[in-house]
Amino acid sequence: MLLLPGGTGNSAAKIGAAELLQAALAGVLYGLAFPSWEGLELAPLAWFCLVPLLLPQWLQLSFVRYAALALAAAIGGSWIAGHWTFGYNGWLFGILAVVWHGLIAAPPLWLYHWQARRQGWAWALCTLPFSWVAWEWLAANWQPFFWGAIGASQSNLTWLVQFADVAGVWGVSWWVVALNAVLAHGVANWAAAPKPGWRVARVLCLALLAPTLYGQWVFHALRPSAEPSAARPTLDIALVQPAAQQADGFKSIVNLMQTADRRQWDAVVWPESIFSGMPFHQPVFQESVAQWNVPILMSFIATRPDMHRPGFADPYAAALVIDPQRLERIRRGPVRSLLEPHYRKQRLVPFTELQLLPDSWLVRWPWLKAYTPSRMRYEEQEAQLLTLTSRQGADYPIGTLICYEAVFPHLSAQAVRAGAQALFVLANDIHFGPTEAWQAASFSRLRAIETRTPVVRTSTSGVVGALDALGRWQLHDHSRAAGIYPVRVELGALAPTLYVRWGDWLPKIGVAVLILMAGVAVGSRVGMVKWLRRT
Repeated sequence: MLLLPGGTGNSAAKIGAAELLQAALAGVLYGLAFPSWEGLELAPLAWFCLVPLLLPQWLQLSFVRYAALALAAAIGGSWIAGHWTFGYNGWLFGILAVVWHGLIAAPPLWLYHWQARRQGWAWALCTLPFSWVAWEWLAANWQPFFWGAIGASQSNLTWLVQFADVAGVWGVSWWVVALNAVLAHGVANWAAAPKPGWRVARVLCLALLAPTLYGQWVFHALRPSAEPSAARPTLDIALVQPAAQQADGFKSIVNLMQTADRRQWDAVVWPESIFSGMPFHQPVFQESVAQWNVPILMSFIATRPDMHRPGFADPYAAALVIDPQRLERIRRGPVRSLLEPHYRKQRLVPFTELQLLPDSWLVRWPWLKAYTPSRMRYEEQEAQLLTLTSRQGADYPIGTLICYEAVFPHLSAQAVRAGAQALFVLANDIHFGPTEAWQAASFSRLRAIETRTPVVRTSTSGVVGALDALGRWQLHDHSRAAGIYPVRVELGALAPTLYVRWGDWLPKIGVAVLILMAGVAVGSRVGMVKWLRRT
């Protein structure tokens, strides 16, 4: 037996080998469910990964002991799913990232245990899906590092997750957790059921039937046409993968584009992390853009003078569609700042881009500026679109997601709501191995389904391709080799989705449920105190 601090030594306070095994099993299933190997989909493990932690015998443990085991399971699962963070940015960042993700999965389980002991086990199971999506949503908006909701584990099961167009990835998370809760109830009542195996199998089939039928209806009713139509124009896009970054990446891009036939392209897309600053005043860049004479969607590091901090140039990741005319306007402008309309990256990577301190602190204590990279969020520019011009001279608004931003569904929904006819993900996966590159690419599938809008993805070295509005790969290359990958993209959303129109409505309902639960708990406690005083 394992005794945690604060125990009394009785059976209700002990953690036995069975409890440790159940927590370890839950963590392993949770971690393996996330996309890690192309061609090997273990996403169905998420359907029952929480069941070992939801059985009623856990209520015999104190809250502290259950919370410790739930946190250990969540951290273990996060380590399995995100083990690559240790090799990417070292052990310190890896440990922080894994613990952060453990704190996404564990708190809803803590609340479940607390509620089950006070308001009943069945009632706690019913509210768990709402508290889970509420906490995921809050973590995605306010936690420094967020890699993916539990619903993202299902991203490659396109036959199942088409209902993400209703509530986004949060709806998929709700479904996964609700299925776990139903199965936990079935397992707990296994012996009491006349035919327990058949009963659990029937519940599982019914839970899978509704999303599967909806997905088949979507495939039939919203299938993109085989031939382009006037209502849905197309663009011929060239995706450039340099298999290098920074100066070597740009040199690779120049070599690739010099030998390619650019007359057939409407636009070219470059990945992130090719430029560590603004290249517009470099002679080689100017000569190349003038010679190629094709619109280029590119990412770079821009600066602007920060009026709140005089004399301080605020650096930030940005995206821009460059052509000879726009380049000439930039050349005539200020060297240290960019006045041309462009997209500013909204969600930043912790410790490399993320600023954890508010500007008010930096104004009061200027010496902190040396320890704070760029800000985390720029709400006022979230829906800023770029424009691609076809060879026929037609302008098409597009949404841009720079690398890590593909994790956050509200950014793509806001872009489509503002009129974007396609989404472009500019990524830098050169430090990633196959596991993390495939995970990163899987997020784009959900963004396409949520918005019913095509998604185009390029990378320095990773998964390159284009997805249609049903989340299916039109072009998909994971060779990581330098090259140009042409794809024809049919623009425009297939249909206005509920998620695009209503945004994160389901997590907000979850937050309301949390507030209601807190009110009921406080009210019950106050009522009990009054009753005790009267008696």
